[in-house]
Amino acid sequence: MEGDYTRHSFAYVVPPQEPGAGQTVNMILVNEETVQSRLAANGVATGDGPVLVWHHCKRPVS
Repeated sequence: MEGDYTRHSFAYVVPPQEPGAGQTVNMILVNEETVQSRLAANGVATGDGPVLVWHHCKRPVS
């Protein structure tokens, strides 16, 4: 996947065959276990879309 990468963020344009094609996804690393992402229309974050939060899965404890 091609996109704009910095140490704590990544942005890419959704490919034509995927849902949301043409929109830009902006991802920000919050900490070692959390990433926030948001869709931006025409590469401009509007602040209107929901912020999706991903947390690293914890190891199962038995």
